[in-house]
Amino acid sequence: MVERMKEFEVLLAADVVYDRNEIPHLVLAVRTFLEQGGEYAIFATTYRNQVTFDLFQTSLKQQGVAVQEIPENIIYNLPRWLPCYYSQLRSEVRIAIMTIE
Repeated sequence: MVERMKEFEVLLAADVVYDRNEIPHLVLAVRTFLEQGGEYAIFATTYRNQVTFDLFQTSLKQQGVAVQEIPENIIYNLPRWLPCYYSQLRSEVRIAIMTIE
């Protein structure tokens, strides 16, 4: 499976940052993808717990992965073209772009 990562430029994940026990696996997946030639990873997630989200970002940085959070005002102004956007408060959504430092 790792060999196939070279075929893709972007890793896109949604709503995967919620279990602290899985953070090391997520970070490893992101780092491996980027080291294998991926351009960047984009994670969109519901902001449920600050401790979990902070752990995720800290773990990424410790592994040499740069994290750029998309500002809330930009997220708020994204088009609402799917029905699910009407039930999710924009203030609860975080979008982060990750690259190798």
